[in-house]
Amino acid sequence: MTDDERTTRGWPGGYRDPGRFGWSGETMLVGILQVRLDLPGVRSLKEKRSIVRRLLSRVKEHFEISAAEVAHMDLWNTSGLGFAMVGNEAGPLQSRLREVVSFIEREHLGAVADYRVEVIA
Repeated sequence: MTDDERTTRGWPGGYRDPGRFGWSGETMLVGILQVRLDLPGVRSLKEKRSIVRRLLSRVKEHFEISAAEVAHMDLWNTSGLGFAMVGNEAGPLQSRLREVVSFIEREHLGAVADYRVEVIA
């Protein structure tokens, strides 16, 4: 398979012709949220994973966002969580991701030690 076939595969008219779908001039942005969560009092990985699984499930359900534990997976008292959301304006994406941080804080399953919001084109 050539590079051109790989790029255009599955797209009528090819991926390199976004105007055909009315996308020319439109912007797709990806909002990324990274959260470091402290979990004081957790005494095992099993307990930590239960808390993280519950929290991620609640966030996904409430915000319709992609979410996963992405760092500190073998530490008992810390978790690195990653979230991603797609949109066409940076402001609303950043605002929505900050709402996720507030939601996590209100759940009282752990303490948000640090977070970072980034929007990429």
